[in-house]
Amino acid sequence: MITTASRKNADYVRQLGADEVIDYRTENWAEKVQDLVSGGVNMVLDSLSGLASDMSVDVTAAGGTVVSLNDLADEKRAKNKDVHVTRLFVTPNGDDLRAIGALIENGELPIPPINRLPFKDAAKAQEQSRSGHVRGKLVLEIV
Repeated sequence: MITTASRKNADYVRQLGADEVIDYRTENWAEKVQDLVSGGVNMVLDSLSGLASDMSVDVTAAGGTVVSLNDLADEKRAKNKDVHVTRLFVTPNGDDLRAIGALIENGELPIPPINRLPFKDAAKAQEQSRSGHVRGKLVLEIV
């Protein structure tokens, strides 16, 4: 598995299972993927959209798939390369949520660090997120 992360989070994402970590701040991730995998990868999970979606198509092998959490890549570009693009939608399901909870409890599914802040610190949370000083999730608590 190849992923992108900042240099400071590289070891963390390796612990989660990444084989290769590309520093998105200092490297062109699409060029690096193409250097690592001749012919492209089988699947890309695109959580960014925009230019990243088109770059995701570029690094995907013919017959591969780009799964997007947001906007889809240029359909014509993907079709010309024989790359399938799809959007991921998740619908809450009680059985699935219980199964995920069991995986977390058994230590089989690691969860990211969660930094909880009171709602009054929303501006601070936004600045932390914008500056890249967050590992895991920021949660604003409303009480």
